[in-house]
Amino acid sequence: MNLHQVLTGAVNPGDSCFSVGSLHDQPFTAYASGCDIVVLGTDFERLQIIPGAKHGNIQVGCVDCSMQQGKTPQVHVCLVLGTLSVVLQVVSH
Repeated sequence: MNLHQVLTGAVNPGDSCFSVGSLHDQPFTAYASGCDIVVLGTDFERLQIIPGAKHGNIQVGCVDCSMQQGKTPQVHVCLVLGTLSVVLQVVSH
C-alpha cells in the first residue's frame, strides 16, 4: 500500500503520542503532530502549538503530561525526540 494522503495536524502513530493533564482544574490534551506538540483545551480548541523547529525538527515519539502537586500546580510535558528527552513546563496566562 502506498501513502495516499497526509493530514496536517494528525496525531503521530503510536499509543504514546498523546496525553491528558490538567492545570488549575482545567483539563487539556497534548499530542504529537509530526515534529510539533499541540495543546488542546476542554472542547478541543487549540491553545498552543510548540513548534518542532525549536528542537531540531525531529519527529516526536512520546508525549506524557505529569502533574507535580505542590504550592503551585505545575504540569510538565515530557517528550522523546529520537534519542533526546525534553521536559517542557505548561504555564497558564
